Amino acid sequence: MKKILLIALLSICSLISAKNFVLKDLVYPKELVIKDNLLFINDHEERVKVYDLKTKKLLSEFGKSGEGPGEFLGSRFGKSISLRVVNSKILVESNERLSIFKFNGEYIKDIKLPMGFLNVMPINQNSYILEKMEVGKKGTYQLVIITDKKFKKQVEIAKKKFGINFLKPNEINAFSNLISFDTYGGKIFLVDTEEFEIKIIDGKTKKINKFKHPYKRRKVSSKDKKEFANRFKKKKKIIYPDYFPAIKNIMCDKDNLYVITNKKEGIKQEILVFNHKGKLKKELSLKLEQEDKKHIYPYTLYNSKLYQIVEKDEDTWELQITDF
Repeated sequence: MKKILLIALLSICSLISAKNFVLKDLVYPKELVIKDNLLFINDHEERVKVYDLKTKKLLSEFGKSGEGPGEFLGSRFGKSISLRVVNSKILVESNERLSIFKFNGEYIKDIKLPMGFLNVMPINQNSYILEKMEVGKKGTYQLVIITDKKFKKQVEIAKKKFGINFLKPNEINAFSNLISFDTYGGKIFLVDTEEFEIKIIDGKTKKINKFKHPYKRRKVSSKDKKEFANRFKKKKKIIYPDYFPAIKNIMCDKDNLYVITNKKEGIKQEILVFNHKGKLKKELSLKLEQEDKKHIYPYTLYNSKLYQIVEKDEDTWELQITDF
């Protein structure tokens, strides 16, 4: 009986490990996106790599640090390049510019972004949603804007005070509750992370549906405060809230809205899965590997799977896949 159980256990472990695979020719990955059976990654060299999830082979790679066509630079806010995959196109945002490529890496064109535009996401063929920062006498604000494809007509749909006031650089509001958003199928999923209320906005009609989920927020402990303060080399005035925001981030795909909350136990992260109408489908506690105390290795959620790239040995990166 023990022998049978051991064989079964080894078989399960073999199946799990068979899903994971080493990503060749990768230098310190920063972000990953899954689309169908393709894996898109940007890395430390400001290059984009495309892998086939079935064959586990590198299909194409393109880009480099620079200012020319098909080249990338991090933004003036210190943000690296970011990826979006829409239909059969790869959109790479870098330094107030949107570069568009085919899946094989063929360069199509660049679109110049207005100053300060960040996290640009297509809603449909005619519009984008994005964010920008606004610095005023009373503080720094995060603005969320819907714009046409030429970035001329802009409509502000949300505004939130930011945790860092650039006019008072030595004062920080810890664990700021910002606005998180994602898009899929012509819809915008928008959340003010403080409370558990999510708005679903139709990109064409601008009709808004919203839902609330009863949720008990995690209390900020003395350990949380100490860990946050240790992030800064210079002493700063830090203002702590009593509770964390309910939501850390959201992601969505064809069928699911994944809500990453601020509740965790060790390296296990709470993730709630809803359908696009706000019905709760699953409550999960998934292991997210951490690079260090401050940073989680890059991950994404897609088709009821967790994908995370983890460094196994020096310069060896493994894609780990967990079904749920």
